[in-house]
Amino acid sequence: MSQRVDDTCGLENSASAARPGRGRLSSVLVACTAALLTVAAQPVLAGNGVKVFSDSAGDSISLFGIIDVGVLYQSNSTSTVGTNHGSIVRLAENGLRESEWGIKGSSGDLGIGGHTTAFFNLESHFDTTTGQLHGTGDVVSQATPLFRRQSNVGLSGDWGTIIAGRQYGPALLADVDTEPRAFKENFSNLYAWAYDTLATNNASILPQNINTNNDVGIFFENALQYRNTWGPVTIGVMHSFGGTNQGWKYNSADAVGVEYKGPVIFSGSYQQMIDQVTGQADVKQWSGGFAVPYKKFTFHTLFIRAIDNYAATGSAYARIDSLGAGVDWQWSKRNSATLAYYYNHDRLHGGDYTHDVVLSDDFHMTSWLTAYVDLAYVNQGPTATILTTIVADAYVQPGMNTTYAMTGLNFSF
Repeated sequence: MSQRVDDTCGLENSASAARPGRGRLSSVLVACTAALLTVAAQPVLAGNGVKVFSDSAGDSISLFGIIDVGVLYQSNSTSTVGTNHGSIVRLAENGLRESEWGIKGSSGDLGIGGHTTAFFNLESHFDTTTGQLHGTGDVVSQATPLFRRQSNVGLSGDWGTIIAGRQYGPALLADVDTEPRAFKENFSNLYAWAYDTLATNNASILPQNINTNNDVGIFFENALQYRNTWGPVTIGVMHSFGGTNQGWKYNSADAVGVEYKGPVIFSGSYQQMIDQVTGQADVKQWSGGFAVPYKKFTFHTLFIRAIDNYAATGSAYARIDSLGAGVDWQWSKRNSATLAYYYNHDRLHGGDYTHDVVLSDDFHMTSWLTAYVDLAYVNQGPTATILTTIVADAYVQPGMNTTYAMTGLNFSF
């Protein structure tokens, strides 16, 4: 497992100016993140967890979690009163990873061949600053799930892994090692990935589109996934069952992710979310990336394209190209720095773009405590929206340049 898999995802309320003729992208609930699954599909970002039960047969149950909070400075914030886009300083969630808690369990060998074991995952998401459950990126009419991130069971053995229930899709998981900031919760293209799938589940964007099994292209309900690793190659394939009487395709979702981890890392993915009413694709999304290690440095590049469609007509609402490039530098045993550049652009709307530069450092104080510092500069186009942002909690003004600085602590067990 890559040492770069050090972040997960959150959901933030975001605001952005309306784009003429496209509806108002405001107060949009959205979430994202990504955690790389082990072969047994256990959550890994919260550490190994603390065992609360184990026996001689190999059965065990563990409690795991992440607690993350920091102080964020932002210039030109639209969260200030009226038209005053002044600076703001506040407590903020999830500067490195989202705050979560969960329970995971696994069995010993079931004795049915192939060294097969069983497992389950329950993973919830909360806000450290308030103690409340974090919002959901599901269809706006649905309640926030207690176990928004994972609620699944599965089997794993020499033959691979099968996961059934609410779970991470394989597409984003494949790209964790090639994304410049490993899809960190803030200031990464985790948000290009997540916001660009909102056309499937948020009425303020495309009210006629709906896919109830998709949560911002990262979490999927009613899903069945197969994963396996053959030498340096890991493949995941998932289908989310639509559950309607119109046919298997309606309201469904499909995703595939492939990663090659040799001297150089390559990744690629494809996924689509199908409309509940029309059976047309609300969103199609694909990606490709690579990472090259060299001594204490690792260079990363990832390209993502998302096409959002009007389900009723099949015509494109947006076509967002997201390119990220960056380098990690392990400059001491306890410090890792990252410099990243992002360019995100909706090709159908020329003024909706951002240029972003991010510099960060993670100081690993102990095996379970990390202090982090993030600096980000965001240059927004004149009609920029959340479709092209890298910021978790946008509050940004189109056409303005915005500077961010955040420092915080992340506990992981």
